[in-house]
Amino acid sequence: MGRIHFIGAAVLLAAVLGATAAFGAGPESRVRVVVFEGSEVVSDPIRLGEIARIDAADPSERARLEAVSLGRAPLPGRERRLESGWIFSRIRAAGVEVERLDLETPGDVTVRRAAAVLERRAMEEAVRQYVDAQGKGEPGAFRIREIRVPEALVVPVGDLELRVFGPKSGDLVGTVPLTLVVKAGDEAERRLPAAVTIERPVSVLVARRPLGRFKPLSEEDVERRPLDSARLPADALTQPGEVIGKRVKRPVEAGAVLSADLLESQPVVKNGDRVRIVAESAGLRITAFGVVRQRGAPGDLVQVVNLDSNKAVTARVVDERTVRIEF
Repeated sequence: MGRIHFIGAAVLLAAVLGATAAFGAGPESRVRVVVFEGSEVVSDPIRLGEIARIDAADPSERARLEAVSLGRAPLPGRERRLESGWIFSRIRAAGVEVERLDLETPGDVTVRRAAAVLERRAMEEAVRQYVDAQGKGEPGAFRIREIRVPEALVVPVGDLELRVFGPKSGDLVGTVPLTLVVKAGDEAERRLPAAVTIERPVSVLVARRPLGRFKPLSEEDVERRPLDSARLPADALTQPGEVIGKRVKRPVEAGAVLSADLLESQPVVKNGDRVRIVAESAGLRITAFGVVRQRGAPGDLVQVVNLDSNKAVTARVVDERTVRIEF
């Protein structure tokens, strides 16, 4: 398509009358704008100076023309077509003296918005850095199982800022919802949903081998193993001293987490055992003998029959020979 020339009406009149001096100025006072057939812009809106060469003797006039807005730029990576008549009208609307303007355009003009790509792996890395920061420098505090972020994003060229925000309160356990905040070039911030599934390893005690009901536990029966805290019972045990010498209430499979609810102290008294009953209060100590009527471990409350009075009392087991009545 041939180029289209827009020439001011005064120029045409002068040509007809043969009186170029009517402009009151020489050829150097004219302004020439040559619009390119295709251009790429980096920001919004489209400026005349981005899509055309402007020849003007006055630098301030050239700057004013370069700043003329031609409307919204397309989205990053997209194109927009501008008609030559639209370009001329925008120049005139900006207050430019079109009588002194020579505008050359190739007809419709293609304007493309420059774009960059925010890769998925960059967003994933931002999430990893966020999770590491929550661990406060403790190596292995968190283990990431899965990261879910949007696919690659087309963004404007320019400075790129990527931030990650998580819940304001609560531990990072299980699947945690996140927000990605993307600021690129002159574009407004974009907030995108994301998520990360996290394991928080905790060293707990597990059964090294299958354990039968009422099996007393020794060091050979248990071992430490790092497991995800999200999958652990609230009363999972971590110290050998909490389990050694106790017994399991029910059968336990190998690898099962040992919890306080699963264990009990081994009974030291049983039905028919003879024990000493001790009662103390305000410096007064009374002892008697009795017979236990139920099984009990240290700390348990059991029924005991006082052999002197033949009455049943409730006492707390101290050891295999002693129970204590509490006032």
